[in-house]
Amino acid sequence: MIVGATGMLGHVLFDLARRVPDLDVYATVRKRDERTLTFLNAEPGRVFECDLAAIEQIDPALYCAPDMVVNCAGIVRHLGHIYSPADFIKVNALAPHILTEGCDRRGARLIQLSSVCVFSGRKGNYCEDDLPDPTDLYSRTKLLGELYQSPHLTLRTSFIGRESFRERGYLLLDWFLSRAGDVPGFTDARWSGLTTLALSRIILEMIRTPEVTGLLHVCGETVSKYDLLCLAQSVFAKTDVVIRPDGTYHCDRSMQSTRLAGLGIQVPPMKQMLVELRDYYSALPAPR
Repeated sequence: MIVGATGMLGHVLFDLARRVPDLDVYATVRKRDERTLTFLNAEPGRVFECDLAAIEQIDPALYCAPDMVVNCAGIVRHLGHIYSPADFIKVNALAPHILTEGCDRRGARLIQLSSVCVFSGRKGNYCEDDLPDPTDLYSRTKLLGELYQSPHLTLRTSFIGRESFRERGYLLLDWFLSRAGDVPGFTDARWSGLTTLALSRIILEMIRTPEVTGLLHVCGETVSKYDLLCLAQSVFAKTDVVIRPDGTYHCDRSMQSTRLAGLGIQVPPMKQMLVELRDYYSALPAPR
């Protein structure tokens, strides 16, 4: 079961998981309506409504007794003008633990998605053993939502991709693709994330490796936000913008993993991930 299947990561994971012949895939969404089912191209019986901010809805959503739950749902800091602090706490911090309890009762495993934002960005090159130092409500709630006990797994990561049909233009890639003219590119903001497509493929590998539990950093090569935008400009043929180098903002949330390479997982270079993301959306039968 994929929780948050209309989100930026969730809709890609739901699509890829359904292509795996031996996976029987279900999903939860915050609002289950005809538009949602059309967007997901999903059978109505496989999609359940569950608003993680309504705590009482969480356990009943697991009534189909999945043996694996992937929680892709969350409230990002850019939506702080829409959601209350209480919503951040319920969705990001409390809901993962209620999901864990529901999984434990059913003998299921939970994969929880956390964020590199649990680190302040003062140091960089963060590994699993580094002590988090969150600085705001979003990052604190993401840290509180992490879980480390077997058989569950927390993937601490960062990703870019195309947003869902309900909310577009808040996050980096769709924001960039919607712009024209000059845009700033932060040369001193370092990042080691993945695309939603590359991360979804790794999550599918983790589904098949139940022995991997606890905390795992999932990260790729380190690039600056300026370099990332330049790559996106090239890959998506974005000719109507000029990316202006901006060195006024410093934040180093680069990551490393002490476990990822040992699992035999190779993260592609960022340009390759962006090309594959572009081609993935180009090949979809319906607009996303």
